[in-house]
Amino acid sequence: MSGPVTTGAPTCERTGTPVATVTVGALLVVAGGLWVADELGAVDVPWSLGLALAVLAVGVLLLVTSRSRHAGGLVPLGVVLSALLVLTVVLPSPVVTDGGAGDRRYRPTSVTELAERYELGAGTLVLDLRDLPEAAPADAAAPTRTEVEVGVGEIRVLVPADLAVDVTAEAGTGEVTVLGERRDGLSPSLAVPADADADAVLVLDLRVGLGTVEVTR
Repeated sequence: MSGPVTTGAPTCERTGTPVATVTVGALLVVAGGLWVADELGAVDVPWSLGLALAVLAVGVLLLVTSRSRHAGGLVPLGVVLSALLVLTVVLPSPVVTDGGAGDRRYRPTSVTELAERYELGAGTLVLDLRDLPEAAPADAAAPTRTEVEVGVGEIRVLVPADLAVDVTAEAGTGEVTVLGERRDGLSPSLAVPADADADAVLVLDLRVGLGTVEVTR
């Protein structure tokens, strides 16, 4: 004779949301909020500070949740954030943090329209100078000069075929190409002077933190 059979409601194991998922979501919300505030001019937050705070937050959560089976996803996140933080610290060229993001294209048609400085936080910046009719004389006290700086991305400068240029281009990490000459790797740079007998010279100072610089005719 068999004993009584007892039945009960099935049990289910509750699984919480992985800590890494919550952390990534929180970091994205905070980063997005700071980015919007920075674009509106309400705050000025350097990327290096933001990355340092993110690494600190991930480290604290790893300590708190070290015995949780959901904490493993925080390790690769912490590694990625730490690598980005190291890049912002060791890159020789400063990384622009207040130039916005996206693609920018400028095409001045006169020296007066040429800005002294163009900058972009992340993206592609194209400076098309092919409509520039002339530059200041080579022996002028104030030569025609412009500076372009991009944090992460690409700088492309197009210069007139008949205009002499004096170019200094550098990247923290990436590639620079100036009128056919090319350097790449860590801290590549090129200095291409104008011809000594040039009547007018346009001086270009180009820097990218992580990415490429290209000057072509």
